[in-house]
Amino acid sequence: EIGHRLLQCVRGREHALPAVLWHHERWDGAGYPHRLSGEAIPQVARIMTIADSFDAMRSDRPYRRALSHQEALREIRDGAGRQFDPSLARTFLGLVAREPSLAA
Repeated sequence: EIGHRLLQCVRGREHALPAVLWHHERWDGAGYPHRLSGEAIPQVARIMTIADSFDAMRSDRPYRRALSHQEALREIRDGAGRQFDPSLARTFLGLVAREPSLAA
């Protein structure tokens, strides 16, 4: 919500507002800030959820090491229908599997 409020002041970035506000919502409705579910979550936010989650899983954090590429893909696959839009998760997994530069 803070990022959303900040971006509201930046002209020309209005298209990013739904992704910023709702990319922590979950397909099953257990996310935040508004507990949206399914297609009530704007598509751009559902896409951002997958991309942001994959990036977070593949990055070292102070509290844990990055997951391997295959482990992160497994998390996306396992979260389809719960955390992630199942159709978009399948598309993401298919794209990453076909694109060698994304496998690093």
